[in-house]
Amino acid sequence: MQPSLVKQKALRLLARREHTRAELRAKLLRALTPRQGGDAALADTEAAAAERAVLPTWIDTALDELQAHGLLSDARAVQSLARQHAGRYGPARLAQTLKARGVADADRSVALAQAREGELADAQALWQRRFGDEPPPIDRLLAAKANAKQQRFLLQRGFSAEVVARVLRAARVTRYGTAHTLDD
Repeated sequence: MQPSLVKQKALRLLARREHTRAELRAKLLRALTPRQGGDAALADTEAAAAERAVLPTWIDTALDELQAHGLLSDARAVQSLARQHAGRYGPARLAQTLKARGVADADRSVALAQAREGELADAQALWQRRFGDEPPPIDRLLAAKANAKQQRFLLQRGFSAEVVARVLRAARVTRYGTAHTLDD
């Protein structure tokens, strides 16, 4: 393998979607490291051992070059992820995704601040798409079950408990004309 092949593989991955530097580095290491089970004869040679030793250096060099040319950008990857999550997931879910992809704390905090600005509107729109057409429950037990289901749905998608409570309170006002609780 040659360093130019590392750069070509990185470009192919970047052509599909934006990646953070840490994410792309991990993918390249997995993809380009010879596996023990597949080609055992190649994996055991001294040349393969030398290549495995120098591979991380080649990858870092290729990534530095891609960043210098503006082809690899953590900020762009964060913006892309934030756009993908907008309207479907809340800030907590976005934070989890960004952390898993190796985004720096500074970039993560900027994206989360922007996501929190529209959190209530996103949660309301998501609730409306998912539950807006359902008829209101006919008794308190069914209403409590429906409320719990809606609450779980929004919480699992990363919206804060405060925002979820506001969305469900607004939904009760819309459906019943009052903000009564289920215990009333």
